[in-house]
Amino acid sequence: MKQKQKWFIGILILCGLFGVFLTLLPLIVKQQAITWFTQNGLDEAKIGDVDINLFTGQLAIIDLQLQKDGTTPLKFWRLTADVEW
Repeated sequence: MKQKQKWFIGILILCGLFGVFLTLLPLIVKQQAITWFTQNGLDEAKIGDVDINLFTGQLAIIDLQLQKDGTTPLKFWRLTADVEW
């Protein structure tokens, strides 16, 4: 293989891995948030969706419901955070 072909294949693989990372990031955040809530005293945590925009620094958790002792003490339709970097 030529040197240019190796570079091109390497860049393609890197872009593919970055795409997989961007696709899986909201799923990982959702699962880890649910795990954290249940490990810190809540009976159940439900999250409908997680939206992450790395370019604008925005994180949105949609349909967050936290349950403790059969009641829902905290419920958000949309919880957002803006991060500046």
